[in-house]
Amino acid sequence: MKSSISIKILLFSCLLILLESCSIGFKGTSIPVDVKKFVVATVTDNSFNAPANYPNEFQIALTNKIRRESKLILDDKNPDVTFQCNIATFNVSSQAPVSGATSALNRLEIAIKVDAIYANDETKNWSRTFSRFTEFAAESNFSTVENQLTTALNKLLTEDIFIASFSNW
Repeated sequence: MKSSISIKILLFSCLLILLESCSIGFKGTSIPVDVKKFVVATVTDNSFNAPANYPNEFQIALTNKIRRESKLILDDKNPDVTFQCNIATFNVSSQAPVSGATSALNRLEIAIKVDAIYANDETKNWSRTFSRFTEFAAESNFSTVENQLTTALNKLLTEDIFIASFSNW
């Protein structure tokens, strides 16, 4: 009886080890071997519409995304890759007009232009604009929903930037 339990435990342990060693990652990250350190440079607002604290919030969001989901080390003195980000669009506009009202929905659109600059291999450099939007009720005061909306859009934008930077899919 004792030996059958020991055999079951041994088989179960082997199965766990086998499953663990055969795990499949869906992130698909592919970071060049010579890239160990990164920095997200100070984000600038070229839209001139973003709230004063938004460039800093976006810089922190992108930095945290890269730190959490890669093995890169934050190093603002000697980075292997530098992300230069500019807020190209930060716009609130009316959408979906309805009878008797100006609009039923408002839309917040944010576009970020990103230049990725590789210190050791300029052939890897790239530039691209990432854009996302979300809609909210027209009767909502933007200042009361701003933080929630920008946080949600930052999550989408940083995911897009991360995938464009480090995905081999």
